[in-house]
Amino acid sequence: MKVVVHVTADSRKESIATGKRGTIDIHVREPAQENRANKRTIVLLARHFKVPSSSVRLLTGHRAPKKTFELQS
Repeated sequence: MKVVVHVTADSRKESIATGKRGTIDIHVREPAQENRANKRTIVLLARHFKVPSSSVRLLTGHRAPKKTFELQS
């Protein structure tokens, strides 16, 4: 399953919410440096969908706020 996510890095609180047009808005505390925000986003998505972190893969948007992830069950 593919999921479109909008990530806001370096936030005060971490949160996950459903946004407009079926996207998921995620706020992470980690800065957008050295892939830290992407790694934390993977962990939060895995918790949200109740799958292991190893089954969440970043497809597009490595350096952009809008990202596409693939979830394998």
